[in-house]
Amino acid sequence: MSIVEENSWQGHRLIVTWHDSSFIPPRELITQASGICFNNKGRIILVTTDGSSWHLPGGHPEGDEDMKTTFIREVKEEACTIVTNLVYLGAQEITDPENNTGLSTYYQVRFWARVRLQKFKGKHEMVGRKLVKPSEINLSLNWRPNRILEAILKAALDCEGKFRRKNRE
Repeated sequence: MSIVEENSWQGHRLIVTWHDSSFIPPRELITQASGICFNNKGRIILVTTDGSSWHLPGGHPEGDEDMKTTFIREVKEEACTIVTNLVYLGAQEITDPENNTGLSTYYQVRFWARVRLQKFKGKHEMVGRKLVKPSEINLSLNWRPNRILEAILKAALDCEGKFRRKNRE
């Protein structure tokens, strides 16, 4: 399933296309790995760099890291959580003809994860962490338009439901 949305970032137009888990982008074009992380009470973990805008935990690959390693490391650094289970959900293809880094098309991969919370220590640019109900994620994240976020959340909730049934939580 693909969803296409127009968006803007830092004053220029982007075309964002969601590709489900049947598509795996080339590693050299992946610029970010992040995802929807659930604790054992079904809450989603969000992080902030400024105390007011909230984000999914994740970040950029270092060296030749694969996308799973990047995601696990970034979630630990930013949200002070340990990933115990994860599933690749898909990738956002960003078409950005005005990108000054030289890449006009790149990918941001997304995961579902089950995590174990540790004590939050504001480091790695994050100053806060909060837990939200899945129904509150649209209010907490500033994704506009948000059809892609809804597709990612649906896939993550499907994974969470399968995990809970398998583990009888």
